[in-house]
Amino acid sequence: MSMPTTVSRLPSRSPSPGRVLGVDDSTFFRRGILAMLQYGSRIQVIGTPVNGREAVVKTAELHPDVVIMGVDMRVLDDIGPLLSELC
Repeated sequence: MSMPTTVSRLPSRSPSPGRVLGVDDSTFFRRGILAMLQYGSRIQVIGTPVNGREAVVKTAELHPDVVIMGVDMRVLDDIGPLLSELC
């Protein structure tokens, strides 16, 4: 059995930075972890809501590529209700 001689590859860098929304009620997370994500990378943190309710509003407003969210927040913290709000 012969192996393919060509390999398809994705571009090593996308033309634009990944747009990330970081959601958590912890100041440490919002400032620390998201700053580390941005450092030396092509990630752009476009918003840092402090709870799930704000995340719904900011997601609709900013259209991020990725939402990184804590699941133990005081306001709208469960994934199920949040997803139902977003969809």
